[in-house]
Amino acid sequence: MTRSSGSVKPKACLALTLLGGFDARGRSGSPLVFSTKKARALLAYLALPLGRAHPREKLATLLWGDMPDAQSRGNLRQALSRIQKAFAGANVPAIRFEGDTIALDPSTVEVDVAAFERLLADGRPGALEQAVERYRGDLLEGLALREHAFDEWLNSERERLHELATKALGRLLAHQSTTEADEQTLRTARRLLELDPLEEAAHRLVMRLHWRHGRRAAALRQYQLCVDLLERELRAEPEAETRQLYQEILRSRVRRLDQVESPGPVADVETTVAPPQSPAAAEPAMPLVGREDEAAKFRALLDEVRAGEPRVIALIGEAGVGKSRLLDELAALAARRGLRVLSARSYESEQVLPFGPWVDALRSGGVVDDHEVLRELSPALRTELARLLPELGDGQRTGALGTNPLRVFTAFARLIAVAGARRPLVIVLDDFHWADEMSVRLLAFLGRRLGGSATLLAVSVRAEGLPDTPLLRRTLDELSNEALLARTEVRPLSQPDTLRLVRQAAAPEASTETAERLAAQAWRLGEGNPFVVLEAVRVWCAQGAPVLDGLSLPERVRRSIVDRLERFDDRTGQLVSVAAVIGRDFDVGLLLQASGLGDREAVAGFESLLRNGILARDGERLRFRHERVRDAAAGRLSAPRRALIHRQIAESLERLSPSDHPPHLELGRHYRDGEVWDNALAHFRMAARLAAARSAYEEAVASYSEALDVCRQASSRREIDVARVDVQVELGSALHAVGDVERALDHYRSAEAGAVVLGDRGRAAWIVAAMSYAHTSLGQHRTAIEHARRALQVPGGGADNPALRIWVQQSLVRTAYAVGDYQAAVSVARATLDTLADHPADEPFGPALLTPVVPSVGVRGLLALALSSRGQFNDALAEGAETVRIAEKVNRSPELAWASYCLGRTVLERGYADQAVEYLERALALTREWEPATPEPRTGLHPLADVTGATLALAHAATGQLASAINLAAASVNAMSSKQLCCVRVLEIQGGVLLAAQRFDEATSVASVALETARARGERAHEAWALRLLADIARRQQPGSVEPAVGHFDSALALADQLELRPLRAQCRLERAETLYHAGRHDQIEQSLGLAIEDFRAMEMTGWLRRAEALEEALTART
Repeated sequence: MTRSSGSVKPKACLALTLLGGFDARGRSGSPLVFSTKKARALLAYLALPLGRAHPREKLATLLWGDMPDAQSRGNLRQALSRIQKAFAGANVPAIRFEGDTIALDPSTVEVDVAAFERLLADGRPGALEQAVERYRGDLLEGLALREHAFDEWLNSERERLHELATKALGRLLAHQSTTEADEQTLRTARRLLELDPLEEAAHRLVMRLHWRHGRRAAALRQYQLCVDLLERELRAEPEAETRQLYQEILRSRVRRLDQVESPGPVADVETTVAPPQSPAAAEPAMPLVGREDEAAKFRALLDEVRAGEPRVIALIGEAGVGKSRLLDELAALAARRGLRVLSARSYESEQVLPFGPWVDALRSGGVVDDHEVLRELSPALRTELARLLPELGDGQRTGALGTNPLRVFTAFARLIAVAGARRPLVIVLDDFHWADEMSVRLLAFLGRRLGGSATLLAVSVRAEGLPDTPLLRRTLDELSNEALLARTEVRPLSQPDTLRLVRQAAAPEASTETAERLAAQAWRLGEGNPFVVLEAVRVWCAQGAPVLDGLSLPERVRRSIVDRLERFDDRTGQLVSVAAVIGRDFDVGLLLQASGLGDREAVAGFESLLRNGILARDGERLRFRHERVRDAAAGRLSAPRRALIHRQIAESLERLSPSDHPPHLELGRHYRDGEVWDNALAHFRMAARLAAARSAYEEAVASYSEALDVCRQASSRREIDVARVDVQVELGSALHAVGDVERALDHYRSAEAGAVVLGDRGRAAWIVAAMSYAHTSLGQHRTAIEHARRALQVPGGGADNPALRIWVQQSLVRTAYAVGDYQAAVSVARATLDTLADHPADEPFGPALLTPVVPSVGVRGLLALALSSRGQFNDALAEGAETVRIAEKVNRSPELAWASYCLGRTVLERGYADQAVEYLERALALTREWEPATPEPRTGLHPLADVTGATLALAHAATGQLASAINLAAASVNAMSSKQLCCVRVLEIQGGVLLAAQRFDEATSVASVALETARARGERAHEAWALRLLADIARRQQPGSVEPAVGHFDSALALADQLELRPLRAQCRLERAETLYHAGRHDQIEQSLGLAIEDFRAMEMTGWLRRAEALEEALTART
């Protein structure tokens, strides 16, 4: 509970955090998850301001402005449904509907933005502190939509709140600067600089605070940071007041030195200061992880230096890999061991200043204040050093540097030698690739002249910076070749070390599971680069640790990469841009063609990019060394520029690709992003059809989905509207093939509505027929029959379209077979085959995805199976053989597999398991391959493979191969979808195999599921088979208990009689008789057994006949 003005206010049901990201939490504090960006965007818009009602039409236009009204309102309904579902799960009654308007209920919702603005309005210092604490970052940081109206609103609100936060920090700072709370003031000033880095007054305040507390080096670094920012962002110099303050700080130590009459010991804080921090001084140091080998090397080097041996080491690695952190660690180790540390950093903007990092290092380590050291220098050497360090002079002008640097080099060498002789010395120079020429030459000079000086020189260098600094590269090579320098390659962290780093950086915000997911995403983003990983984690934490749905490249990382890319010339930049749009790896010829550059220009650009570590060779191709570089390069392009490049790539790719095998998916994506909608649509559809042709149905679904997105983005016209209907049908067919039948039906319904709008009755009839096929697969057989009849009755449907009539008849055969109405299946199948007699055997009569097997083979195979189930085996075997003959004529794997399966199953049901194995093994092999003319193997789902594998398992069990049977049946059940048409059949087979293995409890469980599913789907033949299986299990598991088994047999017999399932009826009679015989109830057997023998003899089921006659003989012997 919270109190306000003496009244008690109940705790809100919903707490929304929008500053610095998005987070929603219910009353219990548990986060609410919204699966889409637009749902989060909608909720945020409703919250600002809280309680305002918005018309539905306005919200739909805001977030789906480029869609037709009906579709945008439908999307709004879906987004609201997702929000309400999340609210309902957390018992949050936060949304209010009034007429056609929508609002959030202010009495149940708290929003951090509202609290932020209330605290600002209060204006008192305490309230301002709370306000700026609530401002964790930009409004909805990290959320980006391609919706003009929403983006315009979001940018306006972000700027308004950012300005309010900046003003609040300024007001708070003005108050704090009048107090003595310096550390608090310093934190506020740094926070203000995070929001407005160009606020010079804040820079000056930070400088004064550091100076007041004796942190002179930190004050000077703050000035340098200010200079760099102004130069980089505004091409401007600091204000006069800022420069004057800098001069005062710089002179402050000169006056102190002049006033010293008798130098005493220099305080430790002056002689062993930590190395200067990077410009991001407010950032905490990153934890040292995965650098055990480097740390061990540092300790060994420091031991050698303390023993009087000079050493030089260069840390070389890519930007952000951790070189600066390692130098920090080296400096800290040295300080703990009592060595004097001098540290500095080079800056690109200071390369005009000779000896810049060396001067900074001498100042930072207090060497220029160490009178014991200075007294050992000759006046001539002090005069040379005073040209760079005026505080070492006598107040007289020393003049500029001469043209001969030897005297300055010698003075530096002497100063370092004297300082190292008094106390071992560590000089740490970071980012040395930006050092000026004289600093590099001084490194070479000192590297050869440190003999006898207890000094360690350590520099860090970006590997990608070396190609453009030939002097530094030669210096490092020469010193290394002369064994005067140790090169250490700093490599990215391993994946386990990245996890350790994330755990340290993210604690306590992240649980173990969250840390592992965060580390996995950070690894993909940074590929082991600590700076990228830590920055991603920092942003994630700053956003309130939202639900992880993919980390994006942090803005600081993106800016650093873009700065690096902008150093290249225009032609090389063109190559980078085109390559980034192509993808992570690419063909050199394609890049050359799409860039429009000449060979010579392109080769020069390639060499520059390879030399600088942007690209790397990958066999015959090139690739970006890091995906983040490609991402940043692509992100800096404007939308029109990116679209133009996509079009150029697509056109170049078409010219370079073989005409008979173009990369349709790649072409579709480039044409789509280039906004050439017709070409994109054509290529996506072709990619999908080729994927489906090799049964790679998941790929087909993805490609058809992309085609549908193109239809939605393209301007509406009849050609596009027709294509949209067709694509939805094709997508539904692909979804049906992978077992996602409900989604398939959703697309069919939408397609039917589109066809009706177009007035295309013929298309509508085909779509209704497809819906019939889908309902059969779901076991909704009555609905399937209704749709089939409706397809035939639609004007332009089956009555007017022979192809549709044949296809619907095939669907009716399939439905009749599924429900166990085998007589109807036989009747419709024969009528359909009579119609097909006048057509080519390979004519498909319908969508290829829905009819992977042509009707001449598909219908005849179903006829064989229906005849077999009725016990008309001679006719069934004849039709099965004819099915195989026609399939061989068509000569495609789907037809051959289906024909072999139907014939094998017919042979097995008659009782000839040995012969059945041959057909079924052939069928199973065919479901796992494709036509010899196509090199790609089948990669998609295939229901026929599941039922074939299960049927083969039954055959193996019958021939004594029980272990194989168990494995095959289990594999089929595991691969099978519960929505497949054959799922009950597969379950029944698995139950029979488990029974054969005497795993009675498992068999009972599977058989019970099969029975329940068969009844739910109205598949009465399967219901009878499942009852017979349960009876068989009962009689074997409990031989002494007759009634459960007999009860199941009687139920199965009743159904078998009703459906005219003669083989099942005979088997139930025999097994019922066996049960009663073993129970000693011989007088109840004779009639049932006689009828079974009569049926087996008529159907020529010789194996079963022998078993029945054996029981008859045993019974006769007893009587």
